[in-house]
Amino acid sequence: MIQPPSVGDEEIHTHHAGGVGPAGSRVVDNFGDAEPALGIADDPSLDRTTNTRGLPVTATEPALVRWEDVDHLQLGVVMSPYDTRGTRLAWTGAGASHTTSLGGVAARPTDALSIRAAQALVEGAPPDALSPIGRALDAFATLRDATGAKATVRLGASAALPAPSPRAGICPMRTVRIPLDAFSAANPMLSLDRLDSLTIDLTARTPGDLLIDDVEIGP
Repeated sequence: MIQPPSVGDEEIHTHHAGGVGPAGSRVVDNFGDAEPALGIADDPSLDRTTNTRGLPVTATEPALVRWEDVDHLQLGVVMSPYDTRGTRLAWTGAGASHTTSLGGVAARPTDALSIRAAQALVEGAPPDALSPIGRALDAFATLRDATGAKATVRLGASAALPAPSPRAGICPMRTVRIPLDAFSAANPMLSLDRLDSLTIDLTARTPGDLLIDDVEIGP
């Protein structure tokens, strides 16, 4: 692959934007971005407490220094080159998490949980800022079913979120896909046909500043 000289040393990270996910995907939250193939219209209103399915979203606010839904084109000093919307979570201590309701969505062992995300890089921030230069970010994903059974898998088992790139001046996004049978392996009692919620535990690394976008379950 030929890259422009200005980013010739940068890694290429797999990701997809809204509307080009795998056929058959169930959108959990695309934060107002249009999904024409799925009949989802653009919704510029930002509500951090409700997902695309119209279900509740919560976060452990005492542990967070920031929780807001954002339009990346209006982020200002946060260097994101993406024309998309998402939620921004920043934390400095233990106990930070983000939970989105799934409403009993039915999935298959061959499906995967897909999360598109990036670390937020603030222009001019000191080296010990929330997204330290050169440090990838990991997190834990927990699926809970309608009976209360839970299973947790580390995102880094598939792929960690890349470190910000001050040289290129961007926060590179990556789509992390975790096969659902990995959750079943962690807890065979988890019912994939009645998934109730997804929790992202952010304390695998503290501090952190994360942009999350396009959460889906599908092939």
